[in-house]
Order: sequence, then structure tokens, then C-alpha cells
Amino acid sequence: SATLADQKYKTETFYQGIAQQKQYDGSNYVDGINLNGSNSWRSGITASADTWHGRFSGHWLTDVASNQKSLPQYFRSGLTASFDATNDRVKVVATNINIHADPDWVTGTANGDNVWYHAHASSCNSSLTSWTSNSCSPVFPVEAARGSTLQFGDDDNQKDSANFANSAYINKKVFGAMLKNESKNIDTNASGAGTFTSRNVDNAGAMVTWDTIDEKDKDWMSPCTSNYTNAINCADSEPSLEYMTWGVWGFATNDGLEYMADEQPSAVHMGTWYAGDLLDASDWPVSRTATLAGMAMFSMWKSQTVSGVTTNYAWTEGSRADGSVVFASSGAYNVTINVHDLGQTTCSGASSGYPCSSGAGSSASSFDNGQRMGTITWTATNTSGNPNFSGGDNAASVNNGVSTWKYMQGSLYGTASHVEAGAELIYSKQNAENYIQAIGTVILSE
Repeated sequence: SATLADQKYKTETFYQGIAQQKQYDGSNYVDGINLNGSNSWRSGITASADTWHGRFSGHWLTDVASNQKSLPQYFRSGLTASFDATNDRVKVVATNINIHADPDWVTGTANGDNVWYHAHASSCNSSLTSWTSNSCSPVFPVEAARGSTLQFGDDDNQKDSANFANSAYINKKVFGAMLKNESKNIDTNASGAGTFTSRNVDNAGAMVTWDTIDEKDKDWMSPCTSNYTNAINCADSEPSLEYMTWGVWGFATNDGLEYMADEQPSAVHMGTWYAGDLLDASDWPVSRTATLAGMAMFSMWKSQTVSGVTTNYAWTEGSRADGSVVFASSGAYNVTINVHDLGQTTCSGASSGYPCSSGAGSSASSFDNGQRMGTITWTATNTSGNPNFSGGDNAASVNNGVSTWKYMQGSLYGTASHVEAGAELIYSKQNAENYIQAIGTVILSE
């Protein structure tokens, strides 16, 4: 009331309503399930090591000034997960972090280069990726060799420290952890190399397993196409995993680039990760083929220039996947991974008014907007007893003004009689007006 003699006041409290959420035991919703013992959260989980290995992947996106280019960078790192069943905690460390932009693959020529992404002053180093189009403002990569890390969760003996990172370990399919705020961002050292260390910024983030999500939303999954050879898996391509798991993660900082003036907020949104109990050399398959099936989730980015107006898009897209691991009599092996259905998502809402059709087409010599990308295949090889593999293009291939590049890095899990695989997959395709980048995780099982 505006009348002084008739004032009415409302009061509020900090009391919160608490509702008990029932738990699903596989058949019914019950009041509670024990962590240990018979019929517990951990009783039905395949025994495995308490240290798992895998990878984190995603797009590092930075919000820069309007006269600069918000270039995406790949975030790639190893992963080590340590499970503490006594205190029900988990610590997950991103190791040997590598943050980098797509390079100018063919220097000295614009053939196969996206004009917007690779534009910089003529006086710049020819292989440089620049935040600005008319000058030299280098995008400094953080190289894996520098050994940079991020940490999710914490050791129990750190629980009284000021920046303790909470976690919850239910079992090796259901767990999650908060990011430890170590105030990290990207800067350069005296020699001009990118560094990722603690400074006067704030970090926030979290990681969680996919199985932690009670009702899984799969609207990011592209529908099956008629050429998908294993159509029986179209109903639900999520594989049953015994020796590994996977999930999503996120990271944000108020200033991602220390080497540039002012603040440039940076984030990884809906990144993916996988981890598991590595295939052991003492139980190694020989003279057999492991036929695999599963799915992949990608962080997608696209730049599209229409009538001189460039608009960028970012979204999450998934696809059914399959592959094989062929083990020779020596134990050496070849890995093949196929992703079938990318490029059917419509990314809309462009401020320029031009709709985004996500696909790039399946031809290596043309960039066909709105066309699915066909089957994309990655291959790798390695020797007996080494479960970690990598393979792909050392440089982009250029055909009729279109350049493509793909690479994968992954691991084998399980036993000689049951093989599972996880891998980080990267694919990029560009021409003068269009550019699409995909980085994500594939999970496969026999």
C-alpha cells in the first residue's frame, strides 16, 4: 500500500520442502537401496579395477568482442578415474590437456580453406589461426606435452580444505563429481607457447555418467537411415557395457584467455567422456574378430556464410555406430569404427535470418548443405598388449576446394572373450563458405 498508515508486510523463510525420491531396483520403485551387500547398487556390477582410464572431449567455445571471431577449439585430454568405495567418493582427472583450433592445413593457398575461419592479415604466419580477420591475434594452443590437468571430485582426506570438490560414487555406472576450482585459463609463456595454469579467475563445472540420468532424453540422436546395415539396432543403439562407462561434462570460466585484454568467458558445454578397465595383456585376444555395435555423441559446430553474412551454430548430435577389432595370431590388431547418421539435425534461430541445415554431404569433393554425411569411417592399428590406439589423417585432404580431416584416439576394455571400446572421434569438413566440426565419444560393445 502507498498509505503510510496501512502498510502490509510479507515475510519469507529459508525453509525448504523435502521430498523423498524413490529408487528403481530394476523391477520396482522402492524407498531405498543399499550401496553394498546383496541386492545393492554395487552387487550387480562386474568386478574391475578401481582405477579406470579414458578420455574427455568437447568444444572449447569463447565469447570474444564483436570485432573478433568466436573460434571454436577442440578440448582433448586423457582421463584417470579413481574410485574410493570406502568413502563413496570418486576423483576424475583430465590429463595432458590439448586445446587447439583447426589449423590452416594447406598454407600459402586459400584452396580448401574456410574464408571466415582462416582470415587474418597477410603479414601473419601463414599457418596461424587468428582471433581477428584484419590483424594477427594468434589462437595459442595448449599442447598435450605440457601436462595440464583439470580435476573433478577429490580425495577424502581433502574434505576439510576450502576448495574441496564433492563427488558421489554409487557404483561404476552411476557416479558424478564437481569440478575443483583451481582458477585455470589459457595464457602464454615467454617462448609464446600456450599454458593452462591457475590465475585470478574462477572455474565451475561437473561430470556425470549417462546411467545417472533416470529418464534419458535422446532427441539428440539422429534417426536411422535406410543405408544403415545393422538396422536391427535402430530401436535403441545404446550398448550394454560391463567394463566401461561414459557420460557428459561441462566447464566454464569467467575469463578463458589470459593473453587477451579484458575478459573472454569460455566454456565446454555438453562435452563427452568415457572410461573403463583397460584390456589386460595377460588376457589378450588372438586370432579372432570382435564385432562391435553402439552409439556416438558429438559436440557439433558449424559456420555458414550466405550473401556475405556469416552465422555460427553449436549443438549436440548423436548417431548409431558399429565397428570391429580384428586380432591377428600375434595379438596385433586393427580397429575400424563407423558412424552412420550424422547431419540430420536442423540448427535454427540464426540472427541473420538464414536457417542452418547441419549436414555437409557425403562427397569429399563438395560441401552439400542439408545433406546427411553418410558413413564416416575411422581406422587405427596397434601391437599386442597395448590397449590404447590412435589413427587418422596427418593432414587434411583437399579435393575441388573442399578439405576434410578426421582422427580418433581410443582404448580397448574387457577380457579376451568380451571386448568393449571407447574412442574420441574428430571430423571436420570445410570450403570457402561453409565449415562443420564434430568432436565426440563413441562407445561400442560385442
